[in-house]
Amino acid sequence: MTFDKFYSETKDGFFKYLYYLCSDYETASDIFQESYFKMYQKYQDNPNKGLLYKIGKNAFLDTKRKKREVYVEQDFLSSFKDEHNNVSAEKEDDFLEKMLAKLDDETKHIFTLKIINDMKYREIAEITGHSEANIKVIIHRARKTLKKHFKEV
Repeated sequence: MTFDKFYSETKDGFFKYLYYLCSDYETASDIFQESYFKMYQKYQDNPNKGLLYKIGKNAFLDTKRKKREVYVEQDFLSSFKDEHNNVSAEKEDDFLEKMLAKLDDETKHIFTLKIINDMKYREIAEITGHSEANIKVIIHRARKTLKKHFKEV
């Protein structure tokens, strides 16, 4: 596959993933460009979606460490909101922040890959270095934890 074709097939989902990680358009744009640049430099002949997401995640973590800011993932829990409509719009951000605080960083990352990009377990396993079975368990536990906390609200 050519790099141009790879870019056109992955750009939308990858940017959306970065935006939800960062909660900031400018930061997501910078990481987006940096990630594709690194991918092009080293892997232009054999681009890989899993590797691109791993590069993006690492660039996000580097940015987070440098700025020492805490980024809160945006609303990727909409699938749960349909079941639990008792959250007012003005309190939504606070609510999401509290709910996401129940998950550790690695679980948030994996859950985001599954919910936002609807990635397959195999793809997530490639990105994170976990086994497919472990990814399924992590996502199942994250959903269970979030549903439990939604019911408490």
